[in-house]
Amino acid sequence: MTLNVMTSLLYTAILWPAVCVGSPTFVSARVGSSAVLPCQLRNASTETPHVQWRNYAETVFERFGQESYEAGGYKDRVDVPEDHLLMGNCSLVLNNIRTDDAGLYESYLILKTGVRSKRAFIQSVELSVEASCSLLNTEHLILQRKSAQTSSDMSSIMTSLLCTTATLLLTTCVGSLYAQTQIFMSARVGSSAVLPCDWRNVSSQNPHVEWRTYAETVFERMGEALYQGEGYEDRVDVPEDHLLKGNCSLELKNVRLEDAGVYESFLLVRRKKRSLRSKRVFLQRVELSVDETPEESVSEKIFATDDAGLNGPHLQILVSSLLLCLVFCFF
Repeated sequence: MTLNVMTSLLYTAILWPAVCVGSPTFVSARVGSSAVLPCQLRNASTETPHVQWRNYAETVFERFGQESYEAGGYKDRVDVPEDHLLMGNCSLVLNNIRTDDAGLYESYLILKTGVRSKRAFIQSVELSVEASCSLLNTEHLILQRKSAQTSSDMSSIMTSLLCTTATLLLTTCVGSLYAQTQIFMSARVGSSAVLPCDWRNVSSQNPHVEWRTYAETVFERMGEALYQGEGYEDRVDVPEDHLLKGNCSLELKNVRLEDAGVYESFLLVRRKKRSLRSKRVFLQRVELSVDETPEESVSEKIFATDDAGLNGPHLQILVSSLLLCLVFCFF
């Protein structure tokens, strides 16, 4: 019995780190303060770690020895201290936090594999940013005290509450419209799928497009040179003639169950002063679901497009909220 218990504990100790790797961490901070986005290297196979932090749109920070890169909006505000990194601590220090810093951040270890580099996922961190509301609380208390005196003051409080509600609804609707730029597709095992992408609204003379999942690069093309990720060999392509015309859609053949997930396309733009990487310009996010029932012909459906937000119920809510705010704030 004791041997069984010890065996169970041993298996738990071995498997627990594998379960925990990649689990999201939630961090909250106030505007103007600092935050540490946690990250820890496990069994790093390189003496000089090359770590990268990024959000959905761009690379936020990179460090490789004494060399480092900071994105434009994060200049002089982010760092992974070199001495910490050498000890396996890849946590990102973010200073002077702004409201637009909120979002999902992911850390990766860049590993050199022959000619190319491969990214190994480490940690995802969701950062929420809170505005200082002490002034708002003070004003709210003053209104509450005055409301006990006259009914007109009570009307003022109700007006403020309604305006606040309308503002929150407007913010929610705008966020919903932005989120709906993601495209949802479905394909059957063994069929083909085309993940849509267009770069014509971005200035580039020699387009260098990249398609990737959260864990790895799936495909890259710049002119005749191309790269196909492991497991995607001879199954993915962005035809060169299509790319030159602004169509960066990814053609995925012989779809497999493991192909399901979120794919993101980027245009890699060469910097005037290169540090470690070229700048990634986000183009499109596509979520692909795969039906395990095989089918000979292509079967794919697009459930949401970039225009969905304009035709959906969110526009009605947006207009109603705006009218509500105008009526109660000015009358």
